Amino acid sequence: MVDCLEKNDIKRIYAITGDSLNEVNNVVRENGNIEWIHVRHKEVGAYASVAEAQLTGNIACCAGSSGPGHVHLINDDAHRSGDPVIAIASTISSIEFGMRYFQETNSTKLFDDCSY
Repeated sequence: MVDCLEKNDIKRIYAITGDSLNEVNNVVRENGNIEWIHVRHKEVGAYASVAEAQLTGNIACCAGSSGPGHVHLINDDAHRSGDPVIAIASTISSIEFGMRYFQETNSTKLFDDCSY
């Protein structure tokens, strides 16, 4: 996934490290070509990626972990304005789906109405 982001000229990922994003953060750090911008709140990461896309015209990226992290990613203006933003919605382990795991969300349904 990180190689794909790099090939698409992603320079930064705005996110909070933790939970299901730890492995992604480690690969980004090891790769060294994409900067992980730690934000104080997931929604701030979403807005920062929209601002980057608007200012540069390039694809920008934000990430959120399962549960509330996903919800905060959809509160930005990217869908309405048509700005090119990739939202990485990491989630729980697939063997945990449907088991009422803490903060489980159905990310496919959640992003269906606000994604292209």
